Amino acid sequence: MPGSRVSAVVFCAVAAMMWSSPAQSGAGETLEKECKAKLGLSDSACKCIGTKAEADLNEKQQALVVAIVTENDAEQAKLQADMTQDEMVTAGEFMTSAPGACASQ
Repeated sequence: MPGSRVSAVVFCAVAAMMWSSPAQSGAGETLEKECKAKLGLSDSACKCIGTKAEADLNEKQQALVVAIVTENDAEQAKLQADMTQDEMVTAGEFMTSAPGACASQ
């Protein structure tokens, strides 16, 4: 029984971390939705952007891109304070390259 209790506690802890993680909270889905609303790209192009974000960016970068696209300045500032310059540059490069790379999808 003690082993089961430990397993349950570990499972709950991991689930809580995943639930609160920016990337685990649907960054790709949020980007797909915002893409359609703000860029007017096709469904497949927007899906490409969401999938590409999840594949090419780490959790902080995904969260930053979502904060920028959704115009959440407070979250953007918070994330930038916790990111390296390289992480921010990569996120910025993604924002400028992904729409063009996915537009033909």
